[in-house]
Amino acid sequence: MALAVGGFRVKVGERGQAMALFALYLPLLLLPLAGYAVDSTLLSARSAVLRGAVDQAAEDAVQVVDVARLRSSGRLFLAPAEAQALAADSLRARDPAAALEHVTVTNEAVTLVATEEVRLAFGGFLGAGSVTLSATARARLRPGYFSPSNLAPFP
Repeated sequence: MALAVGGFRVKVGERGQAMALFALYLPLLLLPLAGYAVDSTLLSARSAVLRGAVDQAAEDAVQVVDVARLRSSGRLFLAPAEAQALAADSLRARDPAAALEHVTVTNEAVTLVATEEVRLAFGGFLGAGSVTLSATARARLRPGYFSPSNLAPFP
C-alpha cells in the first residue's frame, strides 16, 4: 500500500528513512557548532589575557614619575620616554603575542592600545582563519594621601 505525501510516494511498510537522514544531517549541524564553541572559548580566553596585560602595563607605566620635575615644581609628572619603555616591556612580559600599537603619555596619564592576532582552531571551516583582538587601557597618575584620616579607629 502506498500513500502520496507532499508529492512523494511513501510505502507504508518502510521505516527508518527519517532516522537515516537524521544520522546524515546531525554531523553537518553539530560539527560547525562544536567548532564555534571551541573558537569562541579560545577567543574569550585570549581576549581576557590581552586586556589584563594591557591594563597592568598601563598601571606599571603610570608609576614612572619624573623626579627632576617633582623636585623643581612639587607636582607629579610622568617621565614620557621611561613610561613608554616600561609599558612596552610590561606588555611583552605578560603577553608575548601582543603587539603594542601605540602609547600616549601626557603629564598625568598613560593610554595604551595593543592588538593580538589569534589563529582559530576551526576557522578554516567557518570562513575565518584568524581574528585580531584589540585592547585599550588608560591609567592616571594621582597623588596618594599625605596623612592618615582622623576617622581611623586608632588613639
